[in-house]
Amino acid sequence: MAKLNIDTDYVAKLAELLQRTGLTEIEISEGDVKVRVAKKISQRVEVQAPPATGGQAPAAPAAAAGNPPEPAPASEHPGTIKSPMVGTVYTAPEPGSPPFVTAGEEVKEGQTLLII
Repeated sequence: MAKLNIDTDYVAKLAELLQRTGLTEIEISEGDVKVRVAKKISQRVEVQAPPATGGQAPAAPAAAAGNPPEPAPASEHPGTIKSPMVGTVYTAPEPGSPPFVTAGEEVKEGQTLLII
């Protein structure tokens, strides 16, 4: 794989443009080189409890007899694939496209599963 010569100042300017304009994503391509800068937006969800209805409170569920076993760490799962880097995961080649793979699908060695 050839090493890309990336102008980090240019990428930083694109990130500043996102901040100034309120955009969430910008993509620029020139020839074979494509640069995409996106920012993660956290959505805040407020949940309100339903109003009390007066009547009897529902019965508490019966206590389990013993503690359930703790699940194995994800790193020990036989289907775990360790990423060589940290980043945003894209499950499809572009927005609106079908995902590379779906849950439960059998995959082959070398098959694209996601983009980081």
